[in-house]
Amino acid sequence: MFYSSKTSSLILGLIPRTTYKPKSDPRKKPVNPLDTFFLDQARAKELDDPTAALCVFITKESDDYPTGRTLVLRNIDGQLGVFINKSSPKWNQKDQGISLQTYWPSVEIQYRVKASCATLDPNLIRHSWKQRPETPKKLDWFYEKVKHQSAHLDPKEAINLATKLKELILPDQSAAPDSATGLLLEPFEFEKLELRSGDLPHHREKFVLIEGIWQHYPMVP
Repeated sequence: MFYSSKTSSLILGLIPRTTYKPKSDPRKKPVNPLDTFFLDQARAKELDDPTAALCVFITKESDDYPTGRTLVLRNIDGQLGVFINKSSPKWNQKDQGISLQTYWPSVEIQYRVKASCATLDPNLIRHSWKQRPETPKKLDWFYEKVKHQSAHLDPKEAINLATKLKELILPDQSAAPDSATGLLLEPFEFEKLELRSGDLPHHREKFVLIEGIWQHYPMVP
């Protein structure tokens, strides 16, 4: 399954400052929690929060232990997305279930998200890949031709890695390897925690997608 888009300007970006337009009316419950997520993230970006662009991407390893790693979280036409490499362990783990966690200290808001995923259209990936810096491009080709992402290195290989990358010649500056890909995330559950100071209790709520309709559940913080 592929997701494609004619709007390429958002592929590399996150959220245009103060320009995000909600798809639902926030005055009516239940709202689309994705709107709330993007609006809160836009507030964090306005405050120059260094974590506003990041998420912890959580999957399950073969031993059933959850494993998380920090990734850049993309806004792709108003939907969540990440770029990954097929040589990474998370590529094979994605079908076992995906969770995301974000926390933006500037606004004191945490989100936990459960999602399924679809593979992004290769044409969209190629367009984005052309705009990447040289070192990430070389890493993608290193994964393809030398060693896959997360492979172990012996001490000598580790010392010489930077040199090897510098010497690596890209087959084509505009040609992404087949292993360079991305995922469009399709959330079905959001949980939001908003910290509050003083005598006010923290605010916590959950949104669950049931038969295509978001259901809203206030929670005990």
